[in-house]
Amino acid sequence: MKVVSSLLLLLVLSPVVLRGDVQLDVTAADLRTHDGSALLAPGRLVQLVNLGPNGVFDAVPAGAWVGGDDRLVTFSFGSTEWPSAAGFDFAETDPGSPDDPGVLQRSLVFNTGSLLASGTAIGIRWFEGFAASDYYNGALPAAGAFYGEFTRAMPVNGGEAWVFPADGNVVTLDPLLTLSAGGADSNSAGFASRQVITAVPEASTVFAGALAVLGVTGERLRRRRLAARAAA
Repeated sequence: MKVVSSLLLLLVLSPVVLRGDVQLDVTAADLRTHDGSALLAPGRLVQLVNLGPNGVFDAVPAGAWVGGDDRLVTFSFGSTEWPSAAGFDFAETDPGSPDDPGVLQRSLVFNTGSLLASGTAIGIRWFEGFAASDYYNGALPAAGAFYGEFTRAMPVNGGEAWVFPADGNVVTLDPLLTLSAGGADSNSAGFASRQVITAVPEASTVFAGALAVLGVTGERLRRRRLAARAAA
């Protein structure tokens, strides 16, 4: 199986890690559309997500790429960035071969100076209806858009937990390997089966709106009382 065997190539073909840098080797397969009927096409948008203090994915609201305390992780890598315009197959482990639909396999090397603290929980999120270039062109998801997400706190495939490492470390994150990719994870784990939710107004906005309604109601009652007195 190419996905499993090529994991060994990640370390051989990975960029050189300098002191103060961090390397993350990321593998996920098979990634599929929301109903599992098709492999995710190369070029689709894949994001690296800082899961924030609560350590879990928060729902994605319409008009934004992340919700709750989640934050996108973007960083420079040579002449490109994550997520890059090429998006899905950032670093092929088999140079010269065609991109593999449904397979994310990258080695990410970046300086940690302005990024994440060691131990920060991270994960990936992919969108079936967006190309990486859409992200760069300023597109935002609407309610109902399909996406998938993955992280792992307890490794099962020989990798390490999905947390940001200390400076100078090379980490192979425990891969998502579904049954269809020759692994033991359920096939549905690779489906983009979640949906962007309708944005919920902030509590302060709801409170202000309630006060406005109460104000209008109070004014109407006052006018009725005045009219009743005038008619008496």
